[in-house]
Amino acid sequence: MPRLFGAGRAQRCALRRVLEQLPLLLSFAGARGGRSIVISDMIGPSIRPRPDALLAAPRGSETEWQTLSVPMALANILLLELSRRQPQRAGETLGRIEETREELEDLLRRPQQP
Repeated sequence: MPRLFGAGRAQRCALRRVLEQLPLLLSFAGARGGRSIVISDMIGPSIRPRPDALLAAPRGSETEWQTLSVPMALANILLLELSRRQPQRAGETLGRIEETREELEDLLRRPQQP
């Protein structure tokens, strides 16, 4: 699943099923004062905790071949628009992206409690 971090926001695509890491990622963003955007198919409304914004649309049946082109394009558009609207903040955030990624990876390696 693609993931992007930036400007105090976490974006994640959730397609067909909710990955076990998604609630942790949403909590991670919220604990740092960030907001979350989830790009999903029709499972989106069942995601808990709820993201701050949900972009959901049907993708067809499970037997049909599907691509991540549209969800990735949406994530890219969101990232570019946020950078255009707040270039200073985007630049500052890019400077912290590796630190944030490492912090999240450490968190994901820890055993999760049921």
